[in-house]
Amino acid sequence: MFHVKQHPEPPRAAPALEKTLRVAAEAVAAVRSGHSMRNALPAALRKHRVSDSATVGAVRDLAYDTLRELARADFIVGHLVERPPKSPWADALLRVAIGQMRLAAYPPHTLFSQTVEAARTALGSRDAGFVNAVLRNAQRRWTEFEVAISARPDLRHGYPDWWLARLRAAYPEQWAAIAEEGVARAPMTLRVNRRRSTPEAVCRLLSEQGIACSIVGPISGLAPPALRIDRPRPAESLPGYREGLYSVQDAGAQLASMWLAPAAGQRVLDACAAPGGKAAHLLEQADIDLVAVDGDAGRLSQLDRTVGRLGLIGAEGGCSTLAAHVADCRDLGSWWNGQPFDCILADVPCSGSGAIRRHVDMLWLKRDGDIAKLMSVQADILASLWRTLAPGGRLLYVTCSLFPEENGEQIAAFLARQSDARVEPIAGEDGLQLLPGPSHDGFFFARLRKLG
Repeated sequence: MFHVKQHPEPPRAAPALEKTLRVAAEAVAAVRSGHSMRNALPAALRKHRVSDSATVGAVRDLAYDTLRELARADFIVGHLVERPPKSPWADALLRVAIGQMRLAAYPPHTLFSQTVEAARTALGSRDAGFVNAVLRNAQRRWTEFEVAISARPDLRHGYPDWWLARLRAAYPEQWAAIAEEGVARAPMTLRVNRRRSTPEAVCRLLSEQGIACSIVGPISGLAPPALRIDRPRPAESLPGYREGLYSVQDAGAQLASMWLAPAAGQRVLDACAAPGGKAAHLLEQADIDLVAVDGDAGRLSQLDRTVGRLGLIGAEGGCSTLAAHVADCRDLGSWWNGQPFDCILADVPCSGSGAIRRHVDMLWLKRDGDIAKLMSVQADILASLWRTLAPGGRLLYVTCSLFPEENGEQIAAFLARQSDARVEPIAGEDGLQLLPGPSHDGFFFARLRKLG
């Protein structure tokens, strides 16, 4: 009755499901109150003292599955409950359970009993009875709900109306396929550290250990050093990770450092660097003097660990240097010493609309009005960073957005204001828009040259 789309993995064992449901509901409730999943999930795991990798993975899957199904779960619960429960956690638990009903991840009797037990453990028998009644009513009316959902594009695709309206306007022929790809499970992709190995060698290493993987083919004419893992798993569990043979990074994201293509000896800026994936890739490509700037101290601190694991600084790392600054890159006085840069990577804050499958909580945290605010920040970053670029230098503007206002329109407005800026085409395009696909997320790239 509940089968809508088959979960890609076999049903998980039921014994730990009750606790998994409780912790996932905690994280979902935090997102619904305005917290990002990046913060909400670790907080929920700490609160419930969950640390073993199997349970952490199960909780993560449940939480993200719920956010992918949230529009449909909200619709169903809204027709079953006149007033939401007083407890935000109980409200979230209903969404988690409804989402799993739609995914047919568990036999209905198992899902119902474990969800009710989770409610009883957390809130008591009265709330458990309420949860049981809602789920049983959903079961009785399931066909009715499926018919209603199929008639509404926002519910079929699981997006807010304003988001779909923007996709339709920008991609009138492709918006439905983009929307479907956008909430699919994200692929796990590795970036091979060229200083230590090759994609072919790492692929052999993983295959010998029974880990199915494949080399990612060229994207817009450029071949990143990328491997796709068939069944995602914690990177730390993979052979060669601790030895610095590779990092986890989307194949599309790997193109940024490659299209900037710094030469040995150049002074390079990664202006929005945290958590450091693109900065590390820059250091893998050439011996450079790299300055990394980001306002998030916690995320930027990951860069040192990454660079150390990959062996990118010091004797093994050649002649590269790295200086990291916790600062707003627009506030030049707080970090810039006045020495101009030959290359700048500006991976600016954006809507994330091209990588929503990795950050599906953004569908429910962002609002239509946020796009104009982001556009203002992007314009300010471009104006500030341009002052630090040497004549003849190159700046690569990058977003993981699909919305033209953040991409081509932003670059066009900058060129109209800045008489000493020219576009250098990428793959024959003044601004290259990658749409999300099986091997990469959606990105926009524009390369600018400073005349002098």
